[in-house]
Amino acid sequence: MTQNHTPNLSATKAKPTPFSDAVAQSDSTQVGRLCPRCKGSGVCVDCQGSGLMTCPNCEGRGFAGHNSQGVPLPCRVCKGSKTVPCSKVCESCGGSGRITSDFQQKILEKYQSPGDKASHSSPKITQAIIVACSLIYILQLIWPLQFRMLVFPWLSPYAPTYAPWEIWRLFTAAFLHGGFFHLLCNLYCLYLIGPELEDLIGHKRFAALFAVGCVGGNLVSTFLNFQSGGIGASTGIFALLVGYWAYNKRWALGSAERAKAYGQGALFLLVLGFAMTYFMGLSVLDNWGHLGGALAGFAYVKFSKKRPS
Repeated sequence: MTQNHTPNLSATKAKPTPFSDAVAQSDSTQVGRLCPRCKGSGVCVDCQGSGLMTCPNCEGRGFAGHNSQGVPLPCRVCKGSKTVPCSKVCESCGGSGRITSDFQQKILEKYQSPGDKASHSSPKITQAIIVACSLIYILQLIWPLQFRMLVFPWLSPYAPTYAPWEIWRLFTAAFLHGGFFHLLCNLYCLYLIGPELEDLIGHKRFAALFAVGCVGGNLVSTFLNFQSGGIGASTGIFALLVGYWAYNKRWALGSAERAKAYGQGALFLLVLGFAMTYFMGLSVLDNWGHLGGALAGFAYVKFSKKRPS
């Protein structure tokens, strides 16, 4: 589940473009220089100031293809006129012919992905989950007997002690871990995906997505893996992995490459987990909890009505 951190756009070598001199918004020395598109004329380079440009759909032919009888079909864009309306002034500089701060901002936004435009706020929900899981595990180490006798029975979803009304267990089980390696793996995965996803969708949606994954995963685990209760934050993490992929597919949020990697990673881990359980006899993995968390995360994004802003 290891993925690379968010790439630094400033260190990425981009292909040369006519706007390469103006993309660096922080470079105030560019302000006042000639517009690299119109070369200072302020006139639209596509129509040369005439207000009409060659139709890009039919390339000035006036028709786009032929029917079965060989009769030319009028272009749907220009309606056979061969030209389409166009702004008379350069749209990059607004006709001023000069680079302005507004011009730089426009170009910067044009070449930024939705993830790069995020506010980069502090991932306080991710940090809170990491701190809570760590503190609870420290309590397990300091007072192992007291914790197992007094605290664990009230937080875990273990079936023999699970009353129907004790629904909080479906969520609190995510903060319990069976060992240091279990805790380390979950928190490392959360550290990799959490800050970026929380920044993309906001604190409230991130917290809701994680909670839905925990509850959904532990609910499935309770019904299908009732002989032993599942614990750990992996149910919520699977919801985050699939949720990132679903947000990118539905609303093009974040990086398409990372979304694909997270989606494929979640699927690979699910298949590997079930294979290790049923073919190798490894019984420590809560595969049903992982599957339930992934499905819950997908459902949360699928039925969300508003696009995260």
